[in-house]
Amino acid sequence: MIVIKDNEASEYYANYCTKNWEIFGLEVKRFDAIIPKDLESLKELKWEKYNARYLDKNIEAEFTDTEKGCFYSHYMLWKKCIEKNEPIMVLEHDSYLESPENLWFDSRYGIIFYDKAATGSYVIFPWFAKKIIDYLKDININYGLYGTIHKFANKEKIRDKVVNVKHKNYKAASNQVMSDKHGNTIEHFSTSNRHLFKPNSFHKFKKI
Repeated sequence: MIVIKDNEASEYYANYCTKNWEIFGLEVKRFDAIIPKDLESLKELKWEKYNARYLDKNIEAEFTDTEKGCFYSHYMLWKKCIEKNEPIMVLEHDSYLESPENLWFDSRYGIIFYDKAATGSYVIFPWFAKKIIDYLKDININYGLYGTIHKFANKEKIRDKVVNVKHKNYKAASNQVMSDKHGNTIEHFSTSNRHLFKPNSFHKFKKI
């Protein structure tokens, strides 16, 4: 589970969500999230200025440092997956297990998403982690985490190896939560024309 160490909001969500995964019988191990101050020493990933997902809508949405930190946190866990040479489950701190009966595992795939918000919870396999890390060495990232994974899968013609939200085997097992008190820990959509974003066009978190 990716957790921002000593961050009140992140620790709150992690404590709230961990209990539900452990009730199901899973041992949750914490991974210290990459935060903006860490980015100065991390040079493995390269970024375009704007997120291409929004440029078609005339929205210049710059990648924020917290978005980059989130991407790097997943990236570091992909490297750990390769080092261990075994599949690992990645959880974001606010991923709450709602439907454990929808958790499943099939080694024929490269990555299996379980969360309604795509990267809130998933299992990644070593062969897939290695391929996508090699892919990232040669590009400037111009999509968010989920979009980058699918851009890669389409390029490699292995989309059938990725269980996305449109895949016949996909059923959401978890959902991301948010409280009015703690809000979101990721700053999204740092943009010169923020007013063009529709407030209801993004993932609706489960209120707690």
